[in-house]
This record gives sequence, structure tokens and C-alpha cells, in this order.
Amino acid sequence: MWTSQDSLPIGSQMPWDDDRRHRRGPRRRPLGAGKGLTDYAYVTVGTGVGVGLIAAGKPVFGWHHPEGGHIRIARAPGDDWPGNCRFHGACVEGLASGPAIKARSGTPPANLPADSPVWDTVAHALAQLAHNLVLTLAPQRILIAVVWSASRLISFPGFASTCV
Repeated sequence: MWTSQDSLPIGSQMPWDDDRRHRRGPRRRPLGAGKGLTDYAYVTVGTGVGVGLIAAGKPVFGWHHPEGGHIRIARAPGDDWPGNCRFHGACVEGLASGPAIKARSGTPPANLPADSPVWDTVAHALAQLAHNLVLTLAPQRILIAVVWSASRLISFPGFASTCV
């Protein structure tokens, strides 16, 4: 169990019951970018891609935790790399996780140059995930924590235009 992991770039601490789902109860209220919201999604990008959902102020559980990182998405034009997910190949996790980036580029994400074209495919995959979350869940906000690169800020210039 992860508790009070400092996972937001603004330094807020978010309580977790696993690496995907934000735990919120009477003593646990969202901090940072989730504060004041009743409906939001939290995406973690690291060794995998996880999605936690809060709706009407409560975590969404179902019969097991959501596996939003395994959603199959529209691929970036010209991208035919098969992906790195052992279950689905080119799902979001298979295209945007740390192991996927390393498999595609030969370099760990923290060492990949900022101008590498691999970042464009990562941004596209995450934007497609965000697009699906907006269309299916209509969250007030989508929080994305990239945990494989704590040493530098990652910017995705094409993210917003790809998301629509």
C-alpha cells in the first residue's frame, strides 16, 4: 500500500491504496490539483499507466480496480511500433510507460533527450487516454503524474491539440 506519496509536481501529498486509485474517506481529502473537485481522474505514468477515478467525491471501484492504462487508442499517424504491453501490445501502457519508452528508444525515460520524437508518441498516447476519459466520464479535471522522471519537467507541446 502506498500512503502519502509525494507524487504531484506542486509538492502536494495524495493518499493512495494502490498506484492507481486515490483513496478518499472522512479523513482523506484531495489536496493540490484535486482540491475542491468532486469528479476527477488521476493518471500515473511510470512502470505502467494507471487511472484512478473519483466520481461524486468517491473512488470508483467496480468488481476490481479500473485498468484504464490498457485502453486501446487511435495510434499516431505513421506509428506502427507494436508496443510493449505483454497483454495488449500497443495500449496506452504499451506506448507511454517507462518500460515502453525504454524498449522503443533504447534509453530510460529520465535520460531521453527532450527533442526525441519518442516524446511525440508518448504525448499522443496520453492525450488519447485523456480524450477517452473526457468522453466517457466527463471529469472536472484530469491529473497526470509522470513518475519516471522526477529529475526534470516533461512538457508535451502537442498534448492539447491531440486530445481534441
